Amino acid sequence: MQDEASQVCAYKTGAKPGDLVIDCCGAPGGKSFYMAQMMENRGKIICFDVHENKLGQIEQSAKRLGIDIIETHRRDMTQGFGEFDSFGADVVLCDVPCSGLGVIGKKPEIKYKTFAEISKMPEIQSKILFCCSDCVKPGGTLVYSTCTLNKKENEEVVYKFLGGNKNFEIEELETFFPFERKTDGFFVAKMKKL
Repeated sequence: MQDEASQVCAYKTGAKPGDLVIDCCGAPGGKSFYMAQMMENRGKIICFDVHENKLGQIEQSAKRLGIDIIETHRRDMTQGFGEFDSFGADVVLCDVPCSGLGVIGKKPEIKYKTFAEISKMPEIQSKILFCCSDCVKPGGTLVYSTCTLNKKENEEVVYKFLGGNKNFEIEELETFFPFERKTDGFFVAKMKKL
């Protein structure tokens, strides 16, 4: 079951019929399914994930939902796209791995993560964002999101990226606080490639 904040993240991509969409850390596929509905099942969504078994789950769910515009590939997105490098995508979604502090109410085991584990996240997130930004076409949209409220994983990653990528500008920056919105804790940054 997908939380409202995750749905808003997919909505903010602005994916439309005929678009080429890249979902960089796509499992379990909820945001891709939402974007496929926005696209009226026309265009193409390419889902990448590092876990092979999770790709099968995306394919099964897409079939169950009658969505046939999604294809999946196993890839560690900290390493970039490799042979897929020249996409020119309309939309790239980077819903990156994170500390998960925004969903601790649903996943209490998160409280057992160590400070060392959490402190590694911004470096991984930055690598994914920098690598995935390469395939956004001029005028295209790049969305970065996490399910944490940690500014080091959110705003700081985005501003570091923008500091090294002058051809992107921020369009929206939003943090979903559970006590304000009655949703999961979530962060979304929407950027446009100039």
